[in-house]
Amino acid sequence: MILFDYGQTLIAEESYDGYRGFVALMPYVCSNPCGHTARDVADAEAEIYHALGRDDPEMRIARPLEVHMHLYNRFVFEYLDMELSITPAEAERIFWDAAALGRAVEGIEELLSWLWAQGFRTGVISNLSYSGQALKERIDRILPKHHFEFILASSEHVFRKPSPYIFQLALKKARLAAPQVWFCGDNFACDVEGAHAVGMVPVWFKPGAAVPPKADFAYLHVRRWRELQAALAAL
Repeated sequence: MILFDYGQTLIAEESYDGYRGFVALMPYVCSNPCGHTARDVADAEAEIYHALGRDDPEMRIARPLEVHMHLYNRFVFEYLDMELSITPAEAERIFWDAAALGRAVEGIEELLSWLWAQGFRTGVISNLSYSGQALKERIDRILPKHHFEFILASSEHVFRKPSPYIFQLALKKARLAAPQVWFCGDNFACDVEGAHAVGMVPVWFKPGAAVPPKADFAYLHVRRWRELQAALAAL
């Protein structure tokens, strides 16, 4: 089985801008007694994000716990005494679509088609605060011909990569031993080291990276998805 990370692995998200997301949500604000603007909301959210330590990569790895977007957005707006007229699910989709457009990573559609034809099972593990349903809908829209057996979002399962718990959950769902599973991702600490720690075969997908990081274990570095296809075909 081949498992994939989501962001910058399956789907590239470019020019993330949370302010754009809050601008998109402002038409749905039904109560705003203090007259806050989208910029006010974005600034408050940035402060909260920092207070949680989510802008510190080392802390995010040391404390690999996830915050669900529905709860996070609820706090941000209640903190500012604001109220939305739409559901949390609607709010996260509007925000996400405005804040970060996504497109299929070059070569991934061809790889997924080849894997399916060759009988490889596939799935996804993503570090993501957006809900699992929102993630599935985005993947379904951008990669409509995928055959992922499951799509795990850390928002729904408490733990973020590189925590072994979310990798082990995927193994239980797959009903496979770790050496039978390859995990592909662009984040070396979360994806490569995390997968190796539970016994999966780690694949570092990093286009254009000149010098791969040194590690005391073996991993496969691919710069293009056709390189992974070639490696699997040679087995």
